[in-house]
Amino acid sequence: MRFIFLFFVVVFSLNAQIVEKFTDPKACGQCHNSQYSMWKTSVHALSHEKNNELFAKSAKLVSIDSFQTYEQTLVGCSNCHNPRLDVKDVSSNYVLAKTFELDTKETEYVDSSLKVKHIQNGISCYICHNVDSIKPRDNDSQIGYQNFNWVNGDIIVGPFDDDHQRGKEFHLSYKRDFFKENNDLCLSCHQGKGGKSEHSVYNTGHELVNAGSTELCADCHMGKEGREIISPILSLIMQFLEKQDLIFFQV
Repeated sequence: MRFIFLFFVVVFSLNAQIVEKFTDPKACGQCHNSQYSMWKTSVHALSHEKNNELFAKSAKLVSIDSFQTYEQTLVGCSNCHNPRLDVKDVSSNYVLAKTFELDTKETEYVDSSLKVKHIQNGISCYICHNVDSIKPRDNDSQIGYQNFNWVNGDIIVGPFDDDHQRGKEFHLSYKRDFFKENNDLCLSCHQGKGGKSEHSVYNTGHELVNAGSTELCADCHMGKEGREIISPILSLIMQFLEKQDLIFFQV
């Protein structure tokens, strides 16, 4: 049993391939300050129960109605709410141990995984900009992380390419079409079923089709494209000047 448990821990860790330096949104904000400012006031920043009282209480209600432990419900919700969570499922032994308030290696592992710092950042920069490709979708039960192949190494993907890799000291940058050409990335979470219900939790994709709209999610939710000067050094200079009331113009 111990070997099997350790095996799953290793497999999940290898599959996650977390690059720690990319997990803190504040680090991204050193260069991409305007994007970071928009993110931290968005609901994406509130997808972890620690930062979202409504989600936490909803998860508790679901756990009671479905006869699950609270943590078991959170793991299920993490498909979309925290797709980089190491734990993807819990065993019946875990449920039994939690029911009788017993501490085991599995309860310790699962419970600590739910509290990992980068998980508490919710749907941060690292989630969407670390998706290498999106898998073909068989049905609405295939949601969240189940749709994603993750990027390996010091690579960040987005709507633009950088042929000269001018930011390679921080990360390599590559373009992925699903940021601008279709809704596949957004609908991986915002269209699909959760739990055992036959009804979709989110029907955004179907609603979009039924409305006859040709707009993409990003057209409204990401605003217009623009170009900025991005540099961690410039960011520090601007912060200093703002504190000294020396800003007379906007860059």
